[in-house]
Amino acid sequence: MKLFAGAVAIALSARFGVVSANESSGDDGCFPDNSPFHPDDWTYCQEITDTLRMYYTPLEDTIMMGLHATEGVFGWSSLAPSGNGGMKGAAQIVVRKDDSEEWIAEDRYSFDKVTPSMDEQQDVQLLFAQQDEDTGETSWGVVIPQDSCDEPYDYAIENKDIMMLWAFGASHSFTFHEGRGQFMANLMNLPPVKPDLKKYDHIDLLMDNVSVVRGEPE
Repeated sequence: MKLFAGAVAIALSARFGVVSANESSGDDGCFPDNSPFHPDDWTYCQEITDTLRMYYTPLEDTIMMGLHATEGVFGWSSLAPSGNGGMKGAAQIVVRKDDSEEWIAEDRYSFDKVTPSMDEQQDVQLLFAQQDEDTGETSWGVVIPQDSCDEPYDYAIENKDIMMLWAFGASHSFTFHEGRGQFMANLMNLPPVKPDLKKYDHIDLLMDNVSVVRGEPE
């Protein structure tokens, strides 16, 4: 499925009753003229890296979530709410092309540090996906429930900061990742504010005093 900004707006309005909600985004540079994401559809935007942004819009009982890589992604890509910031226990949303070269979105779960397994209850719907084969610019949008009642394989989305993972592969065969990372997000509200540390010459990291008591030998 391949849609562009104008078509996305029409499709979303028809399917999910999306109303323009142009509230403050986490980054004023999120919506350039050539962006596949439009502020009429996507309420919030969060910069993950210099070339990677997440878009999201809370609806009545669902969340629209999107990913835009400006370059360098030539295969599958994913976003994942994670309980502790690690791969184990993360609820993966994977977007890729299948063997027929059709775009698909998959609901997966990481039982361990191995390839995430397909969830028997597929709760993700693909809105659009596109990829430039020359530059690796990739963008996609999906819809997921705020609460799928599918614990422990999905996390209920609440108004609080959570750890999330991002990853992408070198091909559309869902195997080992080529790039990955983690970040904090609140899928129901503005992105967490990053402190501006550029004005400081140095930063002191201090720990509270902790008593270390040696136990008596038995």
